Amino acid sequence: MYEKLVPDVLSLYGIEYTNILASQKGYRNEIYPIVLSNTQTIQLTFFKTEKETLARIKCSNAVSEYAALKGFPTRVLFDKRISRIRTPRSVIYTGLYSYLPGNTIAWEMYTKRHLKLLGKTMSNLHYALSTKKFKGSINVVDENLQLLARMDNYFNDINVCNAIKSKLNLDVSFKFDSFKKIFEGCRGLPNQTQLHMDFVRGNILFSNMPFNTSHSIDELAITGILDFEKTAYGHPLFDVARTLSFLFVDCKYKTLDEVKKYFVHSGYQKRGLTTLEHTDTLLTYLVNFYLMYDLYKFLRHNPYESLNQNEHFKRTKDILIDHHMVHYI
Repeated sequence: MYEKLVPDVLSLYGIEYTNILASQKGYRNEIYPIVLSNTQTIQLTFFKTEKETLARIKCSNAVSEYAALKGFPTRVLFDKRISRIRTPRSVIYTGLYSYLPGNTIAWEMYTKRHLKLLGKTMSNLHYALSTKKFKGSINVVDENLQLLARMDNYFNDINVCNAIKSKLNLDVSFKFDSFKKIFEGCRGLPNQTQLHMDFVRGNILFSNMPFNTSHSIDELAITGILDFEKTAYGHPLFDVARTLSFLFVDCKYKTLDEVKKYFVHSGYQKRGLTTLEHTDTLLTYLVNFYLMYDLYKFLRHNPYESLNQNEHFKRTKDILIDHHMVHYI
C-alpha cells in the first residue's frame, strides 16, 4: 500500500540502504524490512490512520522499549523520531525500528511445549510491566466496552438477526448487560498491569531451530514479541483470555482442556512469575466475549454465504455453540 512512499521516507530519515524487502501487514501497521548499506536489517513501519494514532504509537513504543530493558525480545526505535507525512487523503505516521530474528509458526504445529512457553512468557511479561505506569495507556475495560457497544448494535439489528438465521441457521444469544457488568467488576480487581492484548501467532517469533517435538521448553526460544499497538492497562485475565480464545480456535489438534492446561496452568501459572487466583469462571466469561467478538468480525467483513467455507469461522461458531452462546435453529 505504501511502497511508493518508502524511498522518500528513508531519505527523510537519512537512511542509506541496499534493499527493501516484501511488506508485512499487521493490525495497525504495515512493515517494510530494510537492508542497510552495512548489511544490518531494520524495519520501516507505516501506522494505520485512526483516532489518537500518535498517542497509541508513543504508548506502544514506551511499553515495548521498557520490556526490552527488562530482557524481553521486543522492538525498539532505531531512530527516536516519528515522522508525520501528509497525503491528499490523510496524515500518515512512520517510525524506524530494530528488526528481530526468528519465524512465526502455524498454530497447528504448536506442541504443548510451545503453549507452556507462551504462557510462561506472558506471565513474566505481566510481572515486568506491573512495576511501571505508562502515560496515555487505555484502560482495557474502556476498550472492551467500546467493542461491546458495537457488537450490541450489530446483533440487535433486526435485519442482521434475520439474515444470520436465514443464511446461517444461527441464533446469536448476545447478552450485552451481563458482559458490561463483568467488565465493570474487573476494574477493582487487584494486580492490574500493562497488557499486550495481541499475543497471537503472527506476533510471536521463535528461534530458527529444526522442528522437533522432543524439544524441552527450556530448549525452545521466543526471539520476538511484536506489535504492542493494542496495549492496554488492566487485569492480566483479559490478556490471557484474548490469547486463549485464539488458541482454542487455531490449535485444532488439541482439545480445549489441553490448550487451557498447557497455556494457563502449566505455562502461565506454574512456570511464570504471575499467578491468577480463583478465576476460572471469570476467565470463561472473558474467553466467550472474545470468541463472540471474533464471530462478529467474521460476520461484519464477509458475505454470510461464504462463511461456512472458512475453517476458522466454523471452529469459532462450534465452540460458541458448545458454550451456549450461539444456537442452531
